[in-house]
Amino acid sequence: MSAFPLAYAVLMPALYAPIIAMLLGLAFRGVAFEFVAMLAAIGMVSIATLFLNVHTLFALSYAGLGISIYPYIVPQSLTIWQAALPVEKSVVHGCMA
Repeated sequence: MSAFPLAYAVLMPALYAPIIAMLLGLAFRGVAFEFVAMLAAIGMVSIATLFLNVHTLFALSYAGLGISIYPYIVPQSLTIWQAALPVEKSVVHGCMA
């Protein structure tokens, strides 16, 4: 018997799916490394193509993160429009914007 049975009863079932997804991701990552190494070894894919694909995936991941929290500068509290300077107060080199 544990010291916090209610906490474990609530927390552990909520973590089953993310932990299984993480373990499957780790397994598929290893398989992907081997597959890419095999393709590069037999000359089907160049290193430049792999480099470009990795950087494209990286950029798209950050774009997805940005889109998912778009209107909020501070998550769930301050939007872009609340943080922006009002139009009537914005002055650029003496000209009203």
